Amino acid sequence: MLSNYNFDLMLSRLREAKRVKGLTNDDLSNLSGVSLGTINKVFAGQSKEPHLATLCRLTDALCVDLHYIIYGVYARSDDELSLHEFTLIKKYRVLDDRGKENVVDTIEKEYMRSPEYMATKKEGNTA
Repeated sequence: MLSNYNFDLMLSRLREAKRVKGLTNDDLSNLSGVSLGTINKVFAGQSKEPHLATLCRLTDALCVDLHYIIYGVYARSDDELSLHEFTLIKKYRVLDDRGKENVVDTIEKEYMRSPEYMATKKEGNTA
């Protein structure tokens, strides 16, 4: 059983992750292996204490951080995308070539201001 979390906020984050991915409850059931009935109860707010295993399967299928969904803060490695990062990538993918070029130019300029870039520059390695 989970402790010290707000169910309504958790459910809101879970719904947002599902919305961003553009999935229906049926899609999520197929991807996660969680029964459609259970998913319907969770998203309708009828299952106030979903099993941790259920939440793990749902967050894995949604490619979101379990800790974020439950508590609203990330406990992830640098290789995992946050929901915000995933949303930005989805938006980037619908841009035309000019838009993508502008985004890449901006990222490159901002990266050159970053401490990480400055450290690699000092080492003589400008990746």
